[in-house]
Amino acid sequence: MKPQQPHTLPDGWEIKRLEELATINPTRVAKLEELDEVTFLGMTDVSDEGKMVSPHVKTYRDVKSGFTRFSNNDVLVAKINPCFENGKGALVQNLRNGIGFGSTEFHVIRIDAQADDRFIFYHTVTHEFRQRGK
Repeated sequence: MKPQQPHTLPDGWEIKRLEELATINPTRVAKLEELDEVTFLGMTDVSDEGKMVSPHVKTYRDVKSGFTRFSNNDVLVAKINPCFENGKGALVQNLRNGIGFGSTEFHVIRIDAQADDRFIFYHTVTHEFRQRGK
């Protein structure tokens, strides 16, 4: 097997592990009232191209337990195959009240301020990321 060539990085960049740039499956979201509206995403509401295709609006009361919690600019990645291998996930934005809930089959990646959420999202849909995750 041919050894891999080292990656050439732009000036000022360095290689870091995802855990150094983000919190994986954070548990904390903003405090909400029972009747506050939030965005809800099932697995079918996210496309293989990383888009929210049919978000739903629900009350916090209806989704506060038993679902995955996320916030604006979090990255969702499917946990289970074939959705994971197909690249199902999304960079979630424009959530109702900035908060979303969804399928328990999503991993949530909350990007720290030092990283670019779009870059991390694009990384999660690469073939290399999906092969390593498999």
